[in-house]
Order: sequence, then structure tokens, then C-alpha cells
Amino acid sequence: MRPSTGLAALALLFSGCVALDDAVSPAPPVLGSDAGFDRLDPGARNLDSLHFRTSAYSADKAEAASQMAEDLYRK
Repeated sequence: MRPSTGLAALALLFSGCVALDDAVSPAPPVLGSDAGFDRLDPGARNLDSLHFRTSAYSADKAEAASQMAEDLYRK
């Protein structure tokens, strides 16, 4: 290995080591599905399916909404 190649590799290795403060961390993204909708009251059930997260006040309704969303997605 030529000396200039080794120095370039070493410089590249150390140039990527940068500590970031927590203050410069990006804000969590706002989901499009959250825009304009209030959260459900405490006690609501959440169900995550392959493509969607559904919320309802009973497990049966959450399952039905999840299944309908997945069926519509497949169409």
C-alpha cells in the first residue's frame, strides 16, 4: 500500500467519527394518518397489522377495522 493511500484511508476513517448532541436530533416525524385526528380516550385498543395501525374501543372492532383496511389495501 502506498503511503498516500494509507493516509487517505485513515483520514476517511476518522472523518466519519462525529458525536452529535441530543439537542440536534431531528423531531419525530408526524404521520399523515395523525394529521387532523385526535387520539382516542384511554382504554382504547391498538392493533398493528402488516400495513396499518388501527385503534378502537374494543378488540373486536379493532380487528374488524384492521381486516377491512388490509382487504382494501390488497385491492
